[in-house]
Amino acid sequence: MLTLAGSIFVTACAADSGSPAARPYPQPETAPGTGAGGATSTGGATSVGGSTSAGGGLGQDTKCTFEGCHQTGNGSGGAAVGGAAGAAVGGAPGTPPAGTLGGPCMSTGCPSGAPCCTAMLVCSDTMVCQPEATALPPFIVQSVPPPNSVGVPPLSPIVFFVAPNTPTVTFTVEVFTPSGSEDITSEFSFAPPLENQAKAKIYVLAPKHQLPLGGTIIVRASAMGAQGTLVFTMASATTPSPASLDFDAPTAAKPKLPGAPDNPPSLRELPSGWVSYGDVAVQSGAPVTDAGVPVLPSSGSAYAGLSTSGDATGDPNLTPFGVFGGRAVRGASSLLESGPIELHPGGLSFDYVMQSSEIPDFCQNSTYDDSFLAIVSGPLGVRAALVDTVNAICVESAGVYPKVQMQGLVMPPAMYGRSKRSFEISTDVGSPGVIALVVTDVGDASYDTFVAVDSMSLLSE
Repeated sequence: MLTLAGSIFVTACAADSGSPAARPYPQPETAPGTGAGGATSTGGATSVGGSTSAGGGLGQDTKCTFEGCHQTGNGSGGAAVGGAAGAAVGGAPGTPPAGTLGGPCMSTGCPSGAPCCTAMLVCSDTMVCQPEATALPPFIVQSVPPPNSVGVPPLSPIVFFVAPNTPTVTFTVEVFTPSGSEDITSEFSFAPPLENQAKAKIYVLAPKHQLPLGGTIIVRASAMGAQGTLVFTMASATTPSPASLDFDAPTAAKPKLPGAPDNPPSLRELPSGWVSYGDVAVQSGAPVTDAGVPVLPSSGSAYAGLSTSGDATGDPNLTPFGVFGGRAVRGASSLLESGPIELHPGGLSFDYVMQSSEIPDFCQNSTYDDSFLAIVSGPLGVRAALVDTVNAICVESAGVYPKVQMQGLVMPPAMYGRSKRSFEISTDVGSPGVIALVVTDVGDASYDTFVAVDSMSLLSE
């Protein structure tokens, strides 16, 4: 159990004797195939095939993202015993079968008619099967990733925004796999709590090593006599290491979302070794300018952009598509994260621009303190820093708020903030490590914020 009180950092210890015993979650048996292969697989799951060389039949591919699971068409056939795997038709291997731990909820054969899972599992609001339901505690305002997220990178940090005046928070972490559960609190590093201008505390938890692929993580939080549970499902694949910390490598154009206007040709996918969720993209050949003077990219020809814009709920008061051609998760958060990278203790530096629609109307001690965080984690610990917030910009700018323009993009009206700054964060967390950048709405999703980042580099000691 680990307790974080105020700004005091208490290291994690092994699970106490009261930790729950391992609970196995049975997976449904796969029917043996005959002749030409095995039973239909779900999303490319392995089936027990026949004696011939053909693989399992084509299955329904279920795509699971941070927003949840949905069927997208035919998946790859399962591998037959003594035979090759079936061909994929737009499928993504690795999704667990429907109704099982980490898999999509079943839509048929459910007693109540509502989506369901196999015994001892529950169907979440993101349509994925979990060991138990999320029960957000009253003192946690928000988490990044949001609870019930699917496909979370297995080295990803988890960020919690805690309500002001919450004196003590206690966290424990469990991992669930088909073979059972285990308390892994001691396998996480916990950064000293951060505090924004609105006095909300920000807690960052990061795994020291890669979490089980496809596993389910449950974070239990308690404070002031209240407690809650937040559930996250890990991705089924690892993230490769990035070849570079810049974003100049040629990549494909970012595809537009259904119903969205065409993306500008300058908007691109992330290079290999970087993953994201929310409204994130690379912008190339179209600089950020302040009063007509380019301020980003500071070096190279491209920068990475993250925003809190874009909402999939259909709320008429929210923008349906983000600045960077995507949608912020739950209309509130976006994250950019590297794969494992060799780090040394010198530090990490980058340039950034931050602008927000919260400015100037919701400034200085506002509860709507949209925040930009930088996190570096590794086997020896985690470093987290509050790079900038809306309230901090308001306090420091003394009523003078530059407005920048990202050429080639449609910008929300009345966005003001900082034109450009440089930032450094320590990297003394061991190696390999992970770099993560998070931008998130705080308090509501009605007013959006964006961040543009470039010139990222590792510093020598």
